[in-house]
Amino acid sequence: MKQILFIISRLDCGGINRSLENLLSALPDEKLDISVLAFDTTGQYKDGFKGATMLKPNIWLNYLTRILSRQKGLHKIMSATIKVIDRLTKGRITKLAFKHERDKVAGANYDAVIAFSEGLPTHFLTPLNVRKKIAWIHCDFQSYLCFYIGKEQKEVDTYKGRDDLVCVSNLTKESLEKVTPQ
Repeated sequence: MKQILFIISRLDCGGINRSLENLLSALPDEKLDISVLAFDTTGQYKDGFKGATMLKPNIWLNYLTRILSRQKGLHKIMSATIKVIDRLTKGRITKLAFKHERDKVAGANYDAVIAFSEGLPTHFLTPLNVRKKIAWIHCDFQSYLCFYIGKEQKEVDTYKGRDDLVCVSNLTKESLEKVTPQ
């Protein structure tokens, strides 16, 4: 039986989680042992996905993801504060939160680890030493890069070194090819 891990940012409602739910329902349960790691464990899908084991992230990663992804009221102030502290410490806060989780994933001996969305899951996957790394892109990649002004090449480089890269549509594939012609 193959062991597969899907990594997502959050469990709230949205196209990526719905897409994952549909994909998991189409995969053969008897051939795959599927796990899902969500960094933020709150939201519509908090009870998990049928046919998958939900892994719990360490409390710091869960908390950081929850705070940094919410941009209203007190969360916006907390998010800005954490980002400033993280920059002042050269990323030590997020590195520590990620390190423990990466060690757990690397030690679990998965046959494939899949970053099922852009951004955080793909960045988490980049330094992992696992058998097979797969990244999924669900969006117009050129538009997505607008969030990384001044860091576009670093974000593009995050997708290098994958065993496979899955684009969910021809538009997504064409957009990615314009940014990364190789």
